[in-house]
Amino acid sequence: MTCRYLRWCSPVLGMLVLLGCDGPTKPSASAATAPATASASAAPLILVLKEIVIEGPETIAPLATGRFTARGIGFDGTSQDLTSKVTWSATGLSAQGAIAASQALRMSGSGEATGIAPGEASVRATLSGLSSNARAVMVLDPGTYRVTGMMSESQEPVPSGTVEVISGTRAGLKVTTTQGGQYALYGLAGTVVLRASALGYEPQDHTISIPGQTVENFVLQPVAPLFNLTGDWDVTVGAPSACRGVLDPSLLERHQIATITWNGTRFDLVTPLMAQLGIAAHGRLFGGNMTLGLGPDDNWDYALWDEHVGDLELWLWGNATGTASADGVRGSYDGYVFVKPTSSSAQISCRGSDGTFSLTHRK
Repeated sequence: MTCRYLRWCSPVLGMLVLLGCDGPTKPSASAATAPATASASAAPLILVLKEIVIEGPETIAPLATGRFTARGIGFDGTSQDLTSKVTWSATGLSAQGAIAASQALRMSGSGEATGIAPGEASVRATLSGLSSNARAVMVLDPGTYRVTGMMSESQEPVPSGTVEVISGTRAGLKVTTTQGGQYALYGLAGTVVLRASALGYEPQDHTISIPGQTVENFVLQPVAPLFNLTGDWDVTVGAPSACRGVLDPSLLERHQIATITWNGTRFDLVTPLMAQLGIAAHGRLFGGNMTLGLGPDDNWDYALWDEHVGDLELWLWGNATGTASADGVRGSYDGYVFVKPTSSSAQISCRGSDGTFSLTHRK
């Protein structure tokens, strides 16, 4: 009899993998008359997997190949080659989000990796829900390197900026900074000129020499002075056009007093009801451009507005962007408007991307 592979997973014991059987497929004459006893040679080898460890190259050239291997490590310390049994995958590294993994590296079922274009990927092996360690792989031509760094203002990251190679190897290559202000450029060598730019900031050029993997950061200066928004403001919020015919006309534009507290490039905006509820709309300034509605991790997940109107509660949930100046702030928001009676759970809502808001200093 020949055994193949059996997989079984236990949250307590780990994973049992029946890796193979050996032993005779036809009993001998003496075996036929011998007492029935367990044979060590006929027993299947069962490995209780604790982890999967993969090994492979750190760098692969475009159009070249590299071999990855996977070993299963048991709780008893024994190991087994699982290279052909695992499922291989390559995914992008989000912190270095310059190029999708599928554009940089392709994995085969046997663990062979093929470089496609300069970039970076994270390789993993998986067997029945158990994943290996991740291994970072760069796809680079021989003699070229990766340049990474951060774009910031006053120690705050600048997202959605652009870093471009304007002279030298791969001139014209450009990438966009991540939410954390990070960027990565691949396949550079020698002396290059990089330009960092973002809306509301002075562009900045750096000439750098690249002897190996290189880190180059940019600290940008805003075009306009950084406005301190601390104080009390008259706030006007207009509902998106999609709310007309859904909301009572008296609710389409709201006016309220809000207080802003300031901490560098970040601020909190609080209306009287929001203060009672212990919530605030969080915001940031980027080179004179304002974003509002940010959560602690800079995702759009906080309320913009909360107000009682008679027996109704009205609140906004979404994200707003605007431009700050000495006269105040003007902008728009994309989000939901909710209205419900304070004594009921029933509510009506509408959504749009053309809602308006403005902040004017109180006289």
